[in-house]
Amino acid sequence: MVWKVISGGQTGADRGGLDAAIELGVSHGGWCPRKRRAEDGRVPDRYKLDEHVYYGYRHRTAENVKEADATVIFLYGDESDPGVRSGSKMTAQVARRNKKPLCEIDLEQHGVDGAASLITSWIDNCEAFGMPIRVLNVAGKRESKAPGIQKAVKKVMLAVLEVSASVVGPADDQRDASQAQSNEQAMDGLVDGKSDSEAEADEPDEPMLRWEDI
Repeated sequence: MVWKVISGGQTGADRGGLDAAIELGVSHGGWCPRKRRAEDGRVPDRYKLDEHVYYGYRHRTAENVKEADATVIFLYGDESDPGVRSGSKMTAQVARRNKKPLCEIDLEQHGVDGAASLITSWIDNCEAFGMPIRVLNVAGKRESKAPGIQKAVKKVMLAVLEVSASVVGPADDQRDASQAQSNEQAMDGLVDGKSDSEAEADEPDEPMLRWEDI
């Protein structure tokens, strides 16, 4: 049974998973970049996410994969362009590196009903093999890369979570208060309103993630 859904809060698949959890009263959370960075500006406050100390996407991606029991990645259509799938590719790599269950779903191929059925079976199989999924990380394409994917993922996750909606885990949407305070202090001084490329350029001290770190 899934007790909690986490994601990075990006437009598209990330928010679709969170929307489903919120609608059903399932606990949600996860890490987002500092200043709640997202491609549409800022992750809305309705999503109860913790801000990472770094402004880039890759660190919060790794944290969410590692904190979850398993990850589902929602794709859509042709994934041959490596630039299109870079974020999802890293998510999958981190999951495999940390030996976390991983499910990659092509919504164009399977549709909403087929995707929901496949994910539900995957969760059941993980449970049967002694790998229960209590915290599920939802990732995938941004809305700008696959218009409509947020609503589609919400529908899929509503179907997946309905069986778990009455079994709610501990009320732990927010992590330790001291950690949140530490993150807030680390965010001081950042200038808002910059493009992704400008933001990355402003962070020369942000460490690159090495395989041994993730």
